[in-house]
Amino acid sequence: MTLEPLATLADLAALNIDVSDTALADSLLASVSAAVREAAGTTITETTSTVRFATEPSRRVELPARPVRSVSSVKLDGEELPEGVDFVVRDGHLWRLGGRPWHDYGQVPRELEVTFTHGYTQVPADIVRTVCVYVAAGIAAAQDGFEGHRGLQYRSIDDV
Repeated sequence: MTLEPLATLADLAALNIDVSDTALADSLLASVSAAVREAAGTTITETTSTVRFATEPSRRVELPARPVRSVSSVKLDGEELPEGVDFVVRDGHLWRLGGRPWHDYGQVPRELEVTFTHGYTQVPADIVRTVCVYVAAGIAAAQDGFEGHRGLQYRSIDDV
């Protein structure tokens, strides 16, 4: 699944970042966005996902991505569970109703399959800015020919 970058060429231009080399800027937007998503552990943008995981011997199970927008399907060992009867969704968690845990202590964990929509409808401004700053650094590095500056203490021209 290919996701749109977390910032755009227009976002870069709004910050006075040179986007004349659009191929480089687009490439950096894609790679920096992927790195930010990897670090965040979530897609950030609104997405629908289906996940499968083992249950816990408790009434609460945390869904693996935030913010949770909606839950469209919950299956326990392949059996569809109706919302409001067997579970409710509260603050990104599935809560089992009727005082029942997802499985009892001493039992083998059961498989829970959840289809849910999560993420932001609009990328938060701080994330857009972070992506733009890293893209700007990549553009600057490309303009320097990716020459390393490690160990550089100063540069001078003649006596200046």
